[in-house]
Amino acid sequence: MTALIDSSAWIEYFTASKKGQPLHSLLSGNEPLLVSSLNLFEIYYKFLKYSREEAEEKRVFISTRAEVIPPDKEIVVQAAHLKLNRHLSLADSIIWATAEKHNARLVTADLDFKGYKNLELLR
Repeated sequence: MTALIDSSAWIEYFTASKKGQPLHSLLSGNEPLLVSSLNLFEIYYKFLKYSREEAEEKRVFISTRAEVIPPDKEIVVQAAHLKLNRHLSLADSIIWATAEKHNARLVTADLDFKGYKNLELLR
């Protein structure tokens, strides 16, 4: 099954936390991986605060291991419904809708995604 890796999971991986350990096998496996362009923004922004080189390193790493999915019309319409009905943030709504559109397992450390049908919550 395809997996969409959320920003929180990437950050746990990059900071070498215990929560991020499951990503090691996921990133070295054969499962198709996705990342929303909003996830890429969030990660790039977080590491840009430290240095441009580090942000670029993370961007390249993610882009070579996962397909970056931009929001299209179908995703933004579904995201609007999710935001209204589940009271999610704009970014979380788009990420959830992206995972749904691609029938992907959502790998995250973010409790805001509770209720997503194929959730892998890193703990």
